[in-house]
Amino acid sequence: MRQWKPSRITPFFGATSSRSLAEQALADISSSLDEALGLSESELGKTLGQWADTAANIKARVETELQGVLDVLDSGRSVVRSVLSYVDVPAAFVADAQAIVRGLQSDAASASSSVVSAFGVLSTALPLLSLTAPEAVKAYATGAGAYGPAWVSGPQSALSGKAEAQLALRVPRPAVATIPVPDAGSARTPQGVAVTHVTLLEAQTTAQAASEALKADMASPALTPGEIEGLAGNVRARLDDALHYTAAALPQGSVHPVCERLRTAARAMQQLAEAALNARPPLAIRTAGLACNFHLLAHRLYGDFTRADELRRINPQVRNPNFIAKDQELL
Repeated sequence: MRQWKPSRITPFFGATSSRSLAEQALADISSSLDEALGLSESELGKTLGQWADTAANIKARVETELQGVLDVLDSGRSVVRSVLSYVDVPAAFVADAQAIVRGLQSDAASASSSVVSAFGVLSTALPLLSLTAPEAVKAYATGAGAYGPAWVSGPQSALSGKAEAQLALRVPRPAVATIPVPDAGSARTPQGVAVTHVTLLEAQTTAQAASEALKADMASPALTPGEIEGLAGNVRARLDDALHYTAAALPQGSVHPVCERLRTAARAMQQLAEAALNARPPLAIRTAGLACNFHLLAHRLYGDFTRADELRRINPQVRNPNFIAKDQELL
């Protein structure tokens, strides 16, 4: 009697939906950045621990530098900070930094009912800090058209193109030095490691806000493709800077594990944005009623001429954006 063997069949649920990809991306973003912050906190503790037994005047200087890092985000000291020494208790710095960032996040959420507008307020409140001075280096652009499709849905795969090139380590590694460190030859400084931790915390906070916005948009589409790209591009730009700060400030043994988690989060954010774009209703074919250009057409269709770039991108067949023939079919 022949023994029955199951035949090879395609699983009914074998296809991967945009929603399942989005759920996996959300999980990857959360876990990767949590792990990166955990590693960063550990290195901050080790670095500050080297200063615990130094002279009082040197220890006070380190304390002043660390307070200065937080003052950039909370110049008015609206958040009550710990009375504990950051050098003796590094966890106090971590807790104060988190309290300040969470406070700014709460303020941004209540500042506007618009997701994109609230994200812009949050991003403005969380600039890139200097590794060597108590000041902000730059603010991150927000809004539709701030970054472009190469950060999300470029012509190449999700793991290549401009976005991944941005996440490659630059050479040489930037030097970081404000005060000497106990271990001669070490690139670590209390300020550099502290700023790197804050940069990772800012990236995690904005990634959380962008992820929640994109998840909500998949359930009820309201964002334009440009706005989706703007959210993802902002977070990926932050992860890019966090990656390079990690390479500059953390010891060599910690650079790779932290950077790999940042790259994982960056890829997941790109995949989440792609899923949000793919979950949108199919594009409708329209015809241009009159000869016009993309700016005029955007005004006629949406009442918003700034969406001209969006129309241009999804209609590459139009060679001259300044002339669209009457009755030409467009998406």
